[in-house]
Amino acid sequence: MGIFSKSKWLLTVLLAAILLCGCGGPAASTPSGPQSPDSGAPGGFDVPGEDTAGEGAGVRNTDGLEGSYYNDFLRLTLILDGSGGCRLSGTEEAKGRYAAEGQTLTLTFDGKTETAVLDADGDIQFEGRKGYFFRDWNKWGITELETGTADYAASAAAEHTSITDNGDGTLRFRDFDNALAFTYPASMELSETELIGGDAVEDGKGGCVAGRNVTALYSTHKGTVDEFLEDYVRNFTFPDFTLLYDGVQSYERLTLLHEGIQGRLAAATLVIRGGGGAEIAVKVILYTSTYPDSTVNYICKTIFAPKETEGGVEALETAVTDMGAVRIVAQ
Repeated sequence: MGIFSKSKWLLTVLLAAILLCGCGGPAASTPSGPQSPDSGAPGGFDVPGEDTAGEGAGVRNTDGLEGSYYNDFLRLTLILDGSGGCRLSGTEEAKGRYAAEGQTLTLTFDGKTETAVLDADGDIQFEGRKGYFFRDWNKWGITELETGTADYAASAAAEHTSITDNGDGTLRFRDFDNALAFTYPASMELSETELIGGDAVEDGKGGCVAGRNVTALYSTHKGTVDEFLEDYVRNFTFPDFTLLYDGVQSYERLTLLHEGIQGRLAAATLVIRGGGGAEIAVKVILYTSTYPDSTVNYICKTIFAPKETEGGVEALETAVTDMGAVRIVAQ
């Protein structure tokens, strides 16, 4: 999926803030104190904000294996990010995950699991693959151009995202450019659609959950909470729908909800009819996410589900959890 750079995100925030400037009274006050995390039932509490040490993706809590390993025999480079992500580049292109236990590595590429062994020199030998993947390939006069690691390093540095396997059938996604993190089932997939300042995950059945950290937008909005949410639906939910589905033909039954859940400022429900005739039930939730130092952020979580799917909105709201703010802090 596409991720916006920090500078592009800030520009988007400024433009969106202009669009969202409403008239009326001051913005609503901040609810007091963190509550239970967004368990999805009913969801939308004051989600704990997440402080993550390091700079950029793949440099936090590293396992000491981070780096590139080159197999001159196979003309193939193995790249480990130090936190469970890996890639093969060269005569074979694949991305996957790995786990280390002692000197043994278990790697999965496109659903295929392979085993490798780390020797005393730090080199890696795969079962079923010829030759060694050398860690110190520079020692043998092999250049970055040959291994292809220069281009990869540049792209990885610009990505600023990470995905962590929670070990319970769910994955944790962190997008530091958009200051947003959430947990989703492994059966769902991150959307490749580029949302303005946001991210989305899809269930493959027409359902989708999108999220956005709206702290800058909310803090500059001059209207009430209800006015903010109405503006958000108009300026973000409709464009998100157009990108994820097709153009908005019409909508109906826009209803603002105040459910009395501490940490949740407001919610809205509606039905959107797309240009292709699809009818999608939508729920937008505005709530708080508070960092350990009590800094409050504001999150909008939007659930899209086919109208004909009974309980579809509720199921997706429950499936995608702990959607809150994330930031990189100094180690």
